Amino acid sequence: KGMIREDFDPEEIAKAYCDAGVDCLSVLTDVKFFQGSVENLKISRESSGLPVLRKDFTVDELDIYEARVMGADAILLIVYGLSDQQLSEYRELGESLGMDVLVEAHTEEEGERALATGAKLLGFNNRDLTTFETSLHVAEQVIPKFADRAHVVSESAMKSFEDIERVSKAGARSVLIGTAFCKAPDVGAKVREVMGWSS
Repeated sequence: KGMIREDFDPEEIAKAYCDAGVDCLSVLTDVKFFQGSVENLKISRESSGLPVLRKDFTVDELDIYEARVMGADAILLIVYGLSDQQLSEYRELGESLGMDVLVEAHTEEEGERALATGAKLLGFNNRDLTTFETSLHVAEQVIPKFADRAHVVSESAMKSFEDIERVSKAGARSVLIGTAFCKAPDVGAKVREVMGWSS
């Protein structure tokens, strides 16, 4: 998606998230497509004290070891880009290194693959990675089929408290929101508004 916020100060934004009451930070480390960095992850973790998910394309074991070394508390595995064997082995490796592993799916079929390879933390991305189109219909149609089988996270496309209510009703226990928060002039205020938390 390219540059989300031009005046990006990782320390300031991480503190804003922390003060707003979030449980975990998701930090992009991919440089080529998202202008992320390892340094941003380190700064975000140090300045907030919150656990951090390394949001990047995990394609081999080295990526997982790197995540642990840079201080990540969790990693992302995308079902669309990995084989079942990779999903299973990479999840086991991440967990053996003391990290949580968020396994991301978009369709019911991908969700079943994720569970079959042992996923405990299952994310459903409301963005289709082949077209980049977003729709909460993904959450409403697919999440109910998995809500009692894993800790389900709804990812992307949520911009309002009404959206949070929709995915929660579908069975999501957590949400991962990036663009809607980072584009806001006041990140903390936007978090509280969307999550329905009092300031």
